[in-house]
Amino acid sequence: MSAGPVRLSEHLYLVEDTCKVYLVTDGDKALAIDFGSGKVLKHLGTLGVTSLEWVLHTHYHRDQCQGDGKGVGAGAKLAVPEAERKFFEQASQLWAAGRIPSGILHGGNFALRQSVPVSQGLVPGEAFPWRGHRFEVLATPCQTPDSLTLVTEVDGQRIAFTGDLIARPGQVWDFGELQWSYLQYEGLQALPASLETVRLSKPDLLCPSHGDVMDRPEVALAELALRAERVAGLVCRQAIGRWNWSDLVRVSPHLLKDAGTTSYFVLADDGHAVVFDLGAFRPELFQELRQRYGVTAVDALVVSHFHGDHTAGIPQLVEEFGAEVWALDVEADILEHPEKYAMSSGTKLSLRPDRLFRDGEQFAWRGYTFTFLHLPAHTEYHLGMLATVDGKATMFTGDAVGHTDGNELAASFVCRNRIFLESGALATARELYRWAPYVICPAHSDPFVCDLEQRRRYLDWAVSAKDAISGLIAQPHPAMGFDPYWVRIEPYLVRLKPGRSAECSVVVRNYFPLAAEFEADLCLAEGLRASPERLKGLIEPGAERRFSFSLAAGEKAASGRQPIAADVTFAGRRSGELTEAVVEVGE
Repeated sequence: MSAGPVRLSEHLYLVEDTCKVYLVTDGDKALAIDFGSGKVLKHLGTLGVTSLEWVLHTHYHRDQCQGDGKGVGAGAKLAVPEAERKFFEQASQLWAAGRIPSGILHGGNFALRQSVPVSQGLVPGEAFPWRGHRFEVLATPCQTPDSLTLVTEVDGQRIAFTGDLIARPGQVWDFGELQWSYLQYEGLQALPASLETVRLSKPDLLCPSHGDVMDRPEVALAELALRAERVAGLVCRQAIGRWNWSDLVRVSPHLLKDAGTTSYFVLADDGHAVVFDLGAFRPELFQELRQRYGVTAVDALVVSHFHGDHTAGIPQLVEEFGAEVWALDVEADILEHPEKYAMSSGTKLSLRPDRLFRDGEQFAWRGYTFTFLHLPAHTEYHLGMLATVDGKATMFTGDAVGHTDGNELAASFVCRNRIFLESGALATARELYRWAPYVICPAHSDPFVCDLEQRRRYLDWAVSAKDAISGLIAQPHPAMGFDPYWVRIEPYLVRLKPGRSAECSVVVRNYFPLAAEFEADLCLAEGLRASPERLKGLIEPGAERRFSFSLAAGEKAASGRQPIAADVTFAGRRSGELTEAVVEVGE
């Protein structure tokens, strides 16, 4: 990263910060496109600039704008996408109200921690005038639904400031942010049209927020459009509908499916049963199990993963039947301590499994042999179960495997569930190929028969998807643009009483094949203290390291919810406030 401004032309400069910040100058006045941590303020004097008049933002992500408060304090005015205005003006209130983070529909998670005043909204189709420049405002949805590209002429060239639309020819900076809502990749599907919008503006230079300045826009945009369409064709496959039955259905003599939830029931001849997942406890269903199917006891509940539509009914089942809870060892911590994890911190349900199994471990139960498997396609913390039921090898896959209307095996990529690019879907496909189940029982659709060719095509698909996604990501290691938790704060939800403290950690995974230096400055809300406030150390190749700190609330700390963050520098590159946690102060 350059230490000082890079001159792109007589009146256009680039400053490397938590994002690329571009400075357009006019005499001793300047305008910035995006702002990063505010580092650009230190360099204004060397460029002969006495006043930064405006900061224009392409989108609301924190690495673009975490220094906005400094900019406003130095006299700059902010112009932001009108549709994203609330993430600037109302950031503090949104965090306090629990509207950030917004759960599995995660728009806003990467927003500013504190509100800043906005002077003007930027509206697609309109222009922003500044000292003889006319910034065309283009709607280019990509990393956020309302991302903008700003196009103007500087020193005889048409410059497109593209935000995070494109990072390098054929590549984007972050893959997971292309998913605006659960199970959907709207941003990925929107990319080709957004790229065409920029192409039609006929730029001579593309200036992205991350990556490289590009002087062959047509080629760079066309290559990304082709790659985006390729990846979308692989990952945007529509699974067959949810709950195709309307009642408890007998799949085979000893296997039942509850159409109303995600549950399956394996029956023994003596009236005992094992339940696989339970999204809701319905008394009428268990009444039917007793009266119609002769179930007298439920011995165990097997949990596929932590999501509420698979776990919500478990406490009542345990209370009603005294059933044990069985899980895979990789699930244990997130089930018992959901507040530690960003993807589950909002749940109030804590489950302590009675029995934990290792990947591949077998367990005999009333004539059955259950094999418990790690199936990490939907989330790293996911179990599958294999058993021979009524003479057929049957695999219960939860949300790890489903099928499309073309009867192909399918898996969904939800980066914020935490899945790993190199292993998630591919490891699951390998397990299916290895164990060769005849019947697959997914959570959200009918059980179906699976043959060798389907399993082989699924494995081919998983390899192709991994390779295509890897090629789409411009970060130093593609996994860093796929795993939003490669650096994270644990616990994600910290509950503190005034005058008390809690032990926390910043956890970092080094995906590089070489050791890398890590530094993080903790960014705290008023009334909070951390010891130490700076974390630093070497992380070995492929390793995950935990950096501990103590977080305390002063006696006069304001009650309510507020975010803290870690401002991250990794392997010499500053990413900024890349990860946050939510602190609840109260009695």
